[in-house]
Amino acid sequence: MVFLVKGTYMLGSRTVDKDGNIVKETKPLFTSDPDGGSVAVGILDDETLQPVGPAELFGDFQPWNYLSYALELLKPTRRGNIPDFKAITQKLSEQSPGLCPYRRECKSLMYCTDCIVSEWISEAEEDG
Repeated sequence: MVFLVKGTYMLGSRTVDKDGNIVKETKPLFTSDPDGGSVAVGILDDETLQPVGPAELFGDFQPWNYLSYALELLKPTRRGNIPDFKAITQKLSEQSPGLCPYRRECKSLMYCTDCIVSEWISEAEEDG
């Protein structure tokens, strides 16, 4: 069984004295939270429904990463029908060069430096 849980991840911390002795330590903690910014993906034991081994953590803004990892864990035997968003975006950019087809939806106002769609368009322009 595979699980995906949205939640909040808090990093752990450690304070040491001048001799390197641990004075204070906080363990990392993941808590389930529908408004959290992280997604944990892992395997559950079929009988106990407890996690088996460590989970992988992703930002909730990385659906292509955590969904790909979940599919890797599931090992599907049939081919999936996942749209190739990169190819779709590149084709749209060919039809209207210089203008991101998603600019209106993301409201970036041309601040596209960190946008994956902008990156795909640039790759298509470099290849073509």
